Amino acid sequence: MTSTEFHELVAWARLGEICQNYLHKGKLIYVEGYLKTRSKVMPDGTKKFRTEIVVQDMIMLEKRSHGEGGADESEMMSAPAESEHGSMGSGEDMPISDDVFEG
Repeated sequence: MTSTEFHELVAWARLGEICQNYLHKGKLIYVEGYLKTRSKVMPDGTKKFRTEIVVQDMIMLEKRSHGEGGADESEMMSAPAESEHGSMGSGEDMPISDDVFEG
């Protein structure tokens, strides 16, 4: 029996725009990046945690459908070059909204 796992992914800048335009739940992709765990203190005092994959490189493994245009080749997408604080900065300015841990 084969099982499928879904993970929370975070992509920034141009790579984030590409993911938003071409990816959907269930699309077969390959990603490289790093794990980032964020926490939030709830109003009742409990602490909730969320671990995400911050995407640095992404390859679409499925061929494009006719509606997506372009060639039928898989493509490699890369995040911007790393800054002095790492590829996505320190993460301290990353907002956590009230609904971020729902669902």
